[in-house]
Amino acid sequence: IKQVEDNFKRRFHVFAEKSEKAYQEYRRTGSFRSLTGFRMSGVYAKNKVLNMGIQGSAFHCDLWSIIELRKWIRENEMQTKLINEIHDSIISDVPEDELQDYINAAKRIMTRKTRKAWKWIAVPLEIEVLVAPLNKSWHKKEVWVEHNGVWMPKRKVA
Repeated sequence: IKQVEDNFKRRFHVFAEKSEKAYQEYRRTGSFRSLTGFRMSGVYAKNKVLNMGIQGSAFHCDLWSIIELRKWIRENEMQTKLINEIHDSIISDVPEDELQDYINAAKRIMTRKTRKAWKWIAVPLEIEVLVAPLNKSWHKKEVWVEHNGVWMPKRKVA
């Protein structure tokens, strides 16, 4: 395990340095800040301190995207309903005639606007679109991709 950790720290030295700095701050003060500015305190193991900063910040970006998407739905008087967030996925009930606009808005908000709002995001963001057929089980969902400006099931793109 030590060898794997050392290899990780060599490959991702900036992350390792920032993580170590956050852990030292935690040891000194009993709390630390996430990238989104939230202060976290409590009794934590080292790996929890290192993971909370990343996982918490990722959740804040996800939550920010949900809020922005909800604003867009209201502003555009859509019938779409945001149902839930499960493991970084936004579950929505989208009428068929709103689907293309909704996916385009979600992509714009979650990939471009999020990076503008959180300047520390240094990598491109992507979304994966899964769509369940109308009146069918969520189990029947399919991966959709953008093809010539139109979102469609991946299986239909040759």
